Amino acid sequence: MRRPFTKNTGNYIKGTEQIGDLSIGLTPFSQSYEGLTWWEGPEEDNVCIIAKDTTSKGSPVGNTGTVRFWGTGSTDEAFIGAVNEVSGQSFTTTGSCNTWLSDNGYWTNCGISFNPETYPTHSTLNVYEVGTSGLLASNKIGCKMFYSPTENEVYVNTRWIHGGPGTTYARSNAIIDISSLTSGNTYNITNHLPVTGTLIGGTLYNPSGAGIGDIDDDNNTLYLYCPNGSNGYLIDYDLSNSTINNVIKHDGGASSDLVYDASMDKIVFLDAKNEKIRVYNSDLSLYSSNLDAVDAVPNSLISNNKGQVLINRPNNSQYRIYDIATNSYIKFQGSFSTGEARQGAYCPTTDKFYINYRGLSLYIIEGTDYTIETTLTLTSSNTLNIGTQCINVAYDLKRRTIWTFDAEGHLCAIDVENNVVLKRSLDTFSKNHVASLDGETGLNVGGLVAAGDLLLISVGKDTSSPYAYYPVLAFDLNKIWPT
Repeated sequence: MRRPFTKNTGNYIKGTEQIGDLSIGLTPFSQSYEGLTWWEGPEEDNVCIIAKDTTSKGSPVGNTGTVRFWGTGSTDEAFIGAVNEVSGQSFTTTGSCNTWLSDNGYWTNCGISFNPETYPTHSTLNVYEVGTSGLLASNKIGCKMFYSPTENEVYVNTRWIHGGPGTTYARSNAIIDISSLTSGNTYNITNHLPVTGTLIGGTLYNPSGAGIGDIDDDNNTLYLYCPNGSNGYLIDYDLSNSTINNVIKHDGGASSDLVYDASMDKIVFLDAKNEKIRVYNSDLSLYSSNLDAVDAVPNSLISNNKGQVLINRPNNSQYRIYDIATNSYIKFQGSFSTGEARQGAYCPTTDKFYINYRGLSLYIIEGTDYTIETTLTLTSSNTLNIGTQCINVAYDLKRRTIWTFDAEGHLCAIDVENNVVLKRSLDTFSKNHVASLDGETGLNVGGLVAAGDLLLISVGKDTSSPYAYYPVLAFDLNKIWPT
């Protein structure tokens, strides 16, 4: 493979990495990149390449345009030796070599397949259940994380499990201030959004079930639906001051997902009790409630923020496209494998939906005719035995990529322009990062969210100890994919 390079002192160019003044294409050489003169780099097969814009250090194997290259063998020893020659240092590990190169404006293809050991956790977040002293378990469906770019905060929807199944506490959304996190530190997260609010007539609620929700970025609002017995509560949080704007009681019982559609200013969720599609206005007044949801099995919803919502129906191997304006289904597709819940994401730059199937495949669905464009194979073996749980998918607006996991535990970055895996972690997430709760198995079922330059992962619990829960981890995306 040969890739494009150029000097870039301007803004980040999508589809590239940016290190110092050097922009590097992530795909083979093409003249289609915008506005600059691009140079074709050297062949990289079985070769470690180091590159820098107009550097004068080291012994270059070649110059192309304004870029100077060094080449060496593909072994760790050869790479370390080359970096020491370029840097004048005496490094002994590939991790320290990669750090020095990145900090000093050098690029290397030896960092393309990133490794959690090479790029360590940015920070560790011990998220606590509201009103208790115990670490929460945020690793089941419904225990999501939401990012507000306005507040630069992530809200972790806490799970009721604490001290073993059957123990119930009031639930809430723990608040993680992204701007306060410093690399290498551990934080105990105890600040939460409020857990009680006033209904008409002065009644207080105490949500205890699996909460699901979505953020309205324009109005800096979090909409959350929390069941409580046979009823539920739809809650409007004002994130600017961490207060409850409004809350209504609803007789829908549990719901498996909720999304907010910005173009229609509507909240859509599934009423599992009555098996209906429920749609509310942003002031929490009812918009529509009469469309049959077909069944009450676990579903996931993905909004394109253009008035359409993709609904997964795992027990029937189908997905549907619900149109808010007409309150009707406009597409019915029966192409999924049976019996698996799935989470996904929508990418506005490609107008496509991305749905992870057990870590084995990524369904890529067109946003125009809602057909499956392709099924991208992530891995051929389900080593983690992922079953009825699912692997989450996150859209990274800054890098315009999809982050997800394969079924072997590798973290993957998906190129949304070419439908390929651009980056895959060398190491896998160990059993300590594999969720297993109440007989269900899965990986990263709790949450995955790209928050600016951090990727937050709710990693689950140690399967060897029933109640040994692990924290939320934050990874520095600029170490994995510099911009």
